[in-house]
Amino acid sequence: MKGLRRVFSSASCFRPDLDQDHGVVYIESPSKTNVTNKKQPMVNQVEMNHFGESSVPLPPSALDGMADKIRESLGAMGTLLSAMRAPLPTGTGDGSALPVEKDETIASTLATIVKDVSHLGFNTVEKVAEMTIKTKNGEDLDDKKYLMEYLISAAQALPNDVVGQKLTNSFVTALWNDLEHPPKVFMSDKYQYRSADGSDNSYLHPRLGAAHESYARTVKPATIQPGNLPDPAVLFDVLMARKEATEHPNKISSMLFYLASIIIHDLFKTNHKDFRISDTSSYLDLSPLYGSDQSEQDTIRTFKDGKIKPDSFAETRLLSFPPGVGVIMIMFNRFHNYIVEQLALINENS
Repeated sequence: MKGLRRVFSSASCFRPDLDQDHGVVYIESPSKTNVTNKKQPMVNQVEMNHFGESSVPLPPSALDGMADKIRESLGAMGTLLSAMRAPLPTGTGDGSALPVEKDETIASTLATIVKDVSHLGFNTVEKVAEMTIKTKNGEDLDDKKYLMEYLISAAQALPNDVVGQKLTNSFVTALWNDLEHPPKVFMSDKYQYRSADGSDNSYLHPRLGAAHESYARTVKPATIQPGNLPDPAVLFDVLMARKEATEHPNKISSMLFYLASIIIHDLFKTNHKDFRISDTSSYLDLSPLYGSDQSEQDTIRTFKDGKIKPDSFAETRLLSFPPGVGVIMIMFNRFHNYIVEQLALINENS
């Protein structure tokens, strides 16, 4: 095969001369004398291996390049999310991430425990172990054995290491869970009963439902109120003025609407200077009779024997309502004074 060179042949070039054993063809190398005169056939110059496969790697396709870019983007996003979720560094000073603490081995943990136990007396270790077993089994602790006091003593005596921190955390957690949340009562006159304006009815949220607090919007407004509103008198004459008496088909008593007016004025009292504020509590506490705050209550009370001023009520807005509303309010007033008199008669402490 002297003077010949191996080249890859395509299906359309030199097919008859294809060597069936090696998958290559051999063509005669041109001499120096006929390089310029004799044109060589166009062949693919990619070298082939023994099995007829290309030994040069193919260039990456457009799909592979896109996949690599997506993989790099996802990796960068994962790194960003990890940095965002990590706690803020507080001990480095330059804003870099804190080093990850290594998990302690069993040997190092045992060495720490032995070192810590040396600071405690045998009696303390025995009591702490007894308390641990009882707590794990869900048994009640005997206060006469002062197990909690031994735990406090042990936590105070231990150095500030892993075991000491875990013991302190366990003690604080047990003490916190043993307390009621919220407590049954506060040792203050302020929380013995709710105030006149509805405040201090909740230990955790003293202003919840109190008067002079904002309304809570639960429905998204569908329309915006125009600047020029119609005259209320015109609306009343058009929509609510009754031209003639018509019996209701359901035979509903008019007393229902009198009582409904009282309930509405009990729950809603919009501040005229700021319509976002309610000047009454959110409780159905008969504030039209007794008043929405302490100043209104003082105007209705007699400050004697728990009675209120006869045939009167605190809510002045109801004076412009139909007489039936005032009649019901006076009935509530008289019933209050009647209950006061009856309670005084059966008072066992007098």
